[in-house]
Amino acid sequence: MFSSSSIAAINRQTGVAQGRHLVAIAAQVADHASLLSQIRADAQVVILDAEQDGIAQLTAAIQTSNTAIRSLHLISHGAPGQLSIGNTLLDRYSLTHYSQQISAWQEFFAVDIDVLIYGCEVAQGAIGQAFIQQIQQLTQANIAASKTPTGNPRQGGDPQLEYRLGTLTTALINFEYYPGILPAFGGGNSQQLWLKANAGVTQGGGAVTAWADQSGNNQNGTGTGAVTLNLNAINGNAALDFAGGYVELPAGFADFTGGLSAFVVAKPDTSSNFARFFDFSDTTDPNNVTNAVFFSRRDAGNDLAYGTVGQPNQFLVANTTTNDVINNGEFKIYGVVQQANNPVNFWANGELSGNGFIDKPTNVQRTANFIGKASNFDRNYEGQIAEILIYNDDLDAAERNKVETYLAIKYGTTLINADYTSTAGNVVFDTDGANSLYANDIFGIGQDTLSTLNQTQSRSSNDDSIVTLSNASDLDDNEFLLIGNDDGDASAAGVSNNTPAAYPERLSRLWQVAETGEVGTVEISFDLTGLGYNLTDVKDFALLVDTDTDFSNASVFTNGRKINGDVVTFSGINFAAGDLFTLATDAQTNSATDTLNRFVANSFLNFEHWVSRVAIKTGVVYQSSLVDFNIQIGGLRVAPLFDEAAYLHANPDVAVAVQQGRLRYGFEHFVLYGMDEGRGPGRWFDQDYYLEQNADVAAAVKNGTVRSAIAHFFTFGHREQRNPNAVFDAEDYLLNNPDVKGAIAAGAIDSAFEHYAEFGIEEGRQSGFLFDEAFYLEKNPDVAAAVQAGKIALGMYHFFAIGQSEGRNPSELFDQSAYLGRYGDVAAAVAAGDLVSGFEHYLMYGRAEGRVPV
Repeated sequence: MFSSSSIAAINRQTGVAQGRHLVAIAAQVADHASLLSQIRADAQVVILDAEQDGIAQLTAAIQTSNTAIRSLHLISHGAPGQLSIGNTLLDRYSLTHYSQQISAWQEFFAVDIDVLIYGCEVAQGAIGQAFIQQIQQLTQANIAASKTPTGNPRQGGDPQLEYRLGTLTTALINFEYYPGILPAFGGGNSQQLWLKANAGVTQGGGAVTAWADQSGNNQNGTGTGAVTLNLNAINGNAALDFAGGYVELPAGFADFTGGLSAFVVAKPDTSSNFARFFDFSDTTDPNNVTNAVFFSRRDAGNDLAYGTVGQPNQFLVANTTTNDVINNGEFKIYGVVQQANNPVNFWANGELSGNGFIDKPTNVQRTANFIGKASNFDRNYEGQIAEILIYNDDLDAAERNKVETYLAIKYGTTLINADYTSTAGNVVFDTDGANSLYANDIFGIGQDTLSTLNQTQSRSSNDDSIVTLSNASDLDDNEFLLIGNDDGDASAAGVSNNTPAAYPERLSRLWQVAETGEVGTVEISFDLTGLGYNLTDVKDFALLVDTDTDFSNASVFTNGRKINGDVVTFSGINFAAGDLFTLATDAQTNSATDTLNRFVANSFLNFEHWVSRVAIKTGVVYQSSLVDFNIQIGGLRVAPLFDEAAYLHANPDVAVAVQQGRLRYGFEHFVLYGMDEGRGPGRWFDQDYYLEQNADVAAAVKNGTVRSAIAHFFTFGHREQRNPNAVFDAEDYLLNNPDVKGAIAAGAIDSAFEHYAEFGIEEGRQSGFLFDEAFYLEKNPDVAAAVQAGKIALGMYHFFAIGQSEGRNPSELFDQSAYLGRYGDVAAAVAAGDLVSGFEHYLMYGRAEGRVPV
């Protein structure tokens, strides 16, 4: 990196009088001094300071030229539709902001000026070409830009600018003697593979057909079998979902004599024996594996494994040994580094997790290279993979930390006992220094052009996260705003000390801000689901910001506050580095009546009801080109069984996709992705109960034969008269409704549950002997009134959503108070929050244990 004074000196030395050719080089371009000898002698060279507005610097250089400029060369790091200029990330959005300034350059341009843009893949694809076309419209110049990696041919780059608008006459700069390519990230030129699900993915027939390498080495993958794209898998970013399929890469990956470093962002679904993240070898014969290197799970446990094979079938494996490194169903950043002298270290979310010692991979051309598939008979990987980076070098601690920081910020994953460091070497979150007391659930926004990071909205992927950060007004390159917390109880409300007089309570948890640069104002949201606050009046909430933990004199912000469901949001907040914040309230927690009102206001019974309510209020009927409203799966219509509001509350990633317009309904997500991912469609399906009661299904889900419990119920289970929860009893339903039994025998309907969902609910038929609708309404007049008013279709919905946790009884056959009084172990579990109610215990365990319900 150059200082401002050294940059100014270079500019003065090369600013010759002719000024007809202008070359602007971003200071972030490593070793750019090697390019100076390849630039024509009569050119003016400007090094753009990475800490200042790049367009302003370029404008100043253009305006001070002594004669009309004949050619303008821009050399910087790029990506499709993006170019880093100083601290400015130039893309189609920021071009609009700079349009007047850029258009004014025409005054200083010669007729038929050539503008040449050197940056990896800036003109790649429709987005890249639209970006170049925008520049051409603003400058009226002949334009050339690269569709491929730009740089040294020996490193997979080339000096050609393949996409052109107009006829250019200016000679290109020779990159033969430049040592790298643009971009180079992490280990610089040692990067061998860079696959990420938010770039270079091609689909056909609903499956992934290609996955383009972003490293510049053209190791572009081909999808085979069940590999699909999940557009919003984690923190608003995509992942590939492997369900028995794999991605095959071309020949390569020969020389790892300098070591190997690999990073994989993955969420495994199953624990298959040695399921591979990647496997590179030189044979397609699974009986005779040679010259292989792989990164995988160890056996069928929860340890990582890294292996090499030299002689046929002589597997050498290093692995972690704690059996808790991999967590199925959870995204983590898994890493392995083998040093040049053979030691192997494993990392999970930035934490050293184990080590070993095996021979390095042999130095041969590998021709059987796979993502998600083994070179021997081990089963294919099942789960999601968001990103893979592989280097033929043993990255040192600083290089590794930069890669892990990029991945952690992008995917909302917290690094453990590790600082966050940008590619420029700046510590952006100091976990053992200024931010050490708040190094939990770290997440944030940031822009780092060298790593292509442009994360504009974020929420920690940890389960107890409740804060979302978004909509920065002035986020530029090398700027970050990260947030961590003190690990206070996220669900603890009612802290009444050290708060401003107007707000007698605040959340227990405190958050701290770490800001690098100035990102402008931001939007901050709190998801208060389950905290019990009355969310009817937004004036009851305020954001408290202070520099210490005594919030009695905190700054109180109410800027742009709004409530959407259970989420309270504040906009236009300008944080400073080191600020602490929390949420204050004057709202009271809900009484039973308030809880009922809130349930009625914010919940809908099913998707049909939800669509009807929307149509009544707004006139907008169901609109989707992706999923038919009356779609059936396994003979069951999905709409009567899907709760839109509950699904969006339970799946904030889907809610974000709907909010951003990538999906119109959560209903679409469930049908296309959610069912296979095991996401519940509503309160009526109890996955834990279903798997516990159906051991064959649990085994099938575990081994991957069946994708999820809910998928099994829709496809097979209801027809087999299996029960979706502990309350609906198919056998009892058929016994008490012989007409339904006859309809099934005649083939008119498929199952007891289908009849109940389509007709039985409206007809008032009971779903089982443990819940009595008439009894419940008689004993609970508030619920009866809501049902009579048409706000709730059945008292049963109220009981399972709210009533059981309030101690209400479902029928004469079960007495919650008596049950908890008789069984102290159950009462303790309910008090600790391990169970919702005594009734839940009885359904799940007590009935089988012979406990008395009344």
